[in-house]
Amino acid sequence: MTIQDVRDGSGGSPTEPDSAERQATLPPGGRSRPGSRTLPTSMSSLRAFEAVARRQSFTKAAHELNQTQTAISHQVRKLESLLGVQLFVRDRHGVRLSEYGREYLPAVRSALDMLSSSTQRILDRGDEASLSIVSLAAFGLKCLLPLLPDFREKHPQIFINFESVISFNAAASYNHDVSIRYGSGEWTGLLAYKIAPEEVFPVCSPKYLERHPMLSVNDLHRQTAICTSSVVFRDDWQEWLSLVGRGDDTFADTIVCDTMLSASQAAIDGLGVAMGRSPLVNNDLREGRLVAPFPQRLPSSSGYYITVSTDRAQRTAVKCFIEWLLDQLQ
Repeated sequence: MTIQDVRDGSGGSPTEPDSAERQATLPPGGRSRPGSRTLPTSMSSLRAFEAVARRQSFTKAAHELNQTQTAISHQVRKLESLLGVQLFVRDRHGVRLSEYGREYLPAVRSALDMLSSSTQRILDRGDEASLSIVSLAAFGLKCLLPLLPDFREKHPQIFINFESVISFNAAASYNHDVSIRYGSGEWTGLLAYKIAPEEVFPVCSPKYLERHPMLSVNDLHRQTAICTSSVVFRDDWQEWLSLVGRGDDTFADTIVCDTMLSASQAAIDGLGVAMGRSPLVNNDLREGRLVAPFPQRLPSSSGYYITVSTDRAQRTAVKCFIEWLLDQLQ
């Protein structure tokens, strides 16, 4: 689209859209019809709004988007006219988001990010030398990324796009070549390959163990337990305690973390004893950041799987990656 010369509108209140634009976006009365979607008529308006909000400057936003300041101002005014509100407060101190702008920005930013990511993935699908991976954050950061230099050395021609997520509750938006998931291995429409068995057992830092000796499981009642409230993982303290013959879970203190990553880091930093899971803690155990004070390990019925849809399973980059990862971890 070519932007014609327009009048600069860097100040004042939003102007009214012409009648044709208003009819194209909203029905009479300014409200959406039931079941219909009210959307901005131009992606450029959303990009301009997000850039101005982030830069807090029409001039800097124009430079970033390679447009004139007048064009950016016009795009923002179109959006304000559609919404019927001011998205920015413009005064002698500069430009800042209005109350409506602050409310609107997170949704616009999320939508642009999702569109950009999805567009790139579609483009990558036509490129046999590309591979998009989405992984649960704990596995991706603790296990996969430390191994990727080996994959890059063996397959330097494959371009990798990596993304970590907390959970796959919004799985429809993660349309990647392969994904690293946690569970039973049963996901509709996906081929699943188990990466490694999982065992559950207490871990802590060497310094914590030195300060708080644990000669037997009976010493746990004097410890600080690090628990997790993750939406992905159960907290298996009670199951492990039952395994070793302790039916209670009474500790001197308790710290609750929201993810396995934060619980693991809390243990590394010496805050207490966490319930570790292989393979997530294997590297930390090998490198001495964590120790396992007790030999008993609880086998888990769940585990990590690399998954791929049937329509992508035959891609060269996908086959190379799956074979390599299974060889690394099994």
